[in-house]
This record gives sequence, C-alpha cells and structure tokens, in this order.
Amino acid sequence: MAAGTYDRPSGYTGDRTAIRGAIIGRVERNVAMIRQLADGGEPTFQRMLPWAADLERSGSQVAELPDAFWQRPGR
Repeated sequence: MAAGTYDRPSGYTGDRTAIRGAIIGRVERNVAMIRQLADGGEPTFQRMLPWAADLERSGSQVAELPDAFWQRPGR
C-alpha cells in the first residue's frame, strides 16, 4: 500500500485506491491459507471454509467498487 499519513481533521492523505488493493490482497492471502490448511486435513480450518467463501465474496464486492468510492468526500 502506498505510504500515506493520517491527519486528524482531514483523514488519510495517501492514495485511497491503494486501500482497495490492500484489502483484496489480505482477503486473498487469508482465503488461500484457510483452504490450504483445510485441504491438509486441519479440522478447525475445514470448519472455516464457509467463512472463507463469505470472505472471498466480500473481497469481490470490494474489487467491484468504483474508483469514485475511494475518493475523499467533497472532492
């Protein structure tokens, strides 16, 4: 994610579209690990597969958000 700063009155000052990439990357890594461990026979992670599917759907929804969503309000 691009480096940015947080300024209390105005909020995050970096590239807000980079946040989308960070969210999607985190979702992909988490889902991949859950599936890998579930496929390896870990019962806890096998029980997490429905949650991983929900997480993946949420990541897809984030990916579909238009660039305008990530812009600061009033800009």
